[in-house]
Amino acid sequence: MQSFHLDRATAEEFFELYKGVLPDYIPMIDQIISGPCIALEVRQENVVPSFKKLVGAYDPTVGASKGEKDTIRQLYSYDR
Repeated sequence: MQSFHLDRATAEEFFELYKGVLPDYIPMIDQIISGPCIALEVRQENVVPSFKKLVGAYDPTVGASKGEKDTIRQLYSYDR
């Protein structure tokens, strides 16, 4: 685990695949550069699907409609 600050250019490079796809792209970049970030290295068999299941849907209202209950986003978020 490591804590660091991203500058705008690095954040835009990291999230480049969402540019033009997510309508919230600019606000997402603004949010990610507004304070410290915490990066985690997660090691496990089938890590991507397991971690996605733990975290939950990007939009917690979508997760709620799919019956998600104990995901990180269902427990601690209130919007995207």
